[in-house]
Order: sequence, then structure tokens, then C-alpha cells
Amino acid sequence: MHWIDKKFRTNKTRYILQALAAVPVLLALLIFQDVLSDVMVASLGASTFIACTVPHQRASSPRFFIGGYCMGIIAGIAMHVMYGALAQHTVWMLHIGQALAVGLALLLMVVFNFEHPSAAALALTLVGSDHIWAMAGLSLLCIILLSVIKAGCRKWMIDLL
Repeated sequence: MHWIDKKFRTNKTRYILQALAAVPVLLALLIFQDVLSDVMVASLGASTFIACTVPHQRASSPRFFIGGYCMGIIAGIAMHVMYGALAQHTVWMLHIGQALAVGLALLLMVVFNFEHPSAAALALTLVGSDHIWAMAGLSLLCIILLSVIKAGCRKWMIDLL
């Protein structure tokens, strides 16, 4: 077992630049933290990690990023509507709705081949949100922006994992 990745020794500059590339993306997201929940920011942060560490892998393609987030939005909105239709809003009902949203997002992602685990957190977050449309739109905008930025920088990036 090695404490330092073997590729790091020969690619120090790329490792550092790719890690630093995540900073402006996440900084832009944090500006909107009043609308986004902490879970949403964490989800987008995890997506940024994937984009910057494995830019040439299938999991890092715009299809999986954008498609996964769309499936998360559909699942989150569906469970939000169901939760809103309930006569009583208890914490347990919210948690059940959130769990169902993640399960539905997972199902939609694998059925339509848009697997992106980070997007499941979006579904969970949307269920109990008071700002569902703003969160859905902003998160979709952010993931599209991340995909465009990664596409523009891809030729200079290497897979770090």
C-alpha cells in the first residue's frame, strides 16, 4: 500500500490544478447557499469531485450528471407533491417521503441509464423544501455549468483515480 498515489509524482501540476479547479465552481455554488440546502451543496460538491478526479470516465459524462440530476428532480418533486397532499405533516412522514424519493430516484436512474449517486441527495432535499422550484432550477443550472466547465477543460485534465 502506498501513502501517495504513484501518478502524483509524475503529474504534480495536474493534480494541483485539477484540485484547484473545484474551488471556483464550489465558490459560485456557495454564493447561492441561501436557496440551496447543505445537502444540496454537498451533492453538488460530490459531483464536482467526480468531474475533477475522473474527467474521462463514463461516470463523469454530461449524460450522467445532467440525466441523474433530472431523475433526482423528478423523484423529489413527485414525493414533494405526495407529502404536500397529506393532511398531517409529521417528521416521520417527511422522512418516509425522503426515503421514497431516494428510492424512486435510484430506480429512475438505473432504468434510464443516468446513474449519478450524488443526484439522489437532490431528491431527498426537495421533498421537504419550501423553495422546491428554485432549488431544482438552480441545481440543474449548476450541474449544467459544471458539465460545460469540465468539457472546456477536459483536454488538459487526466484521471486522478
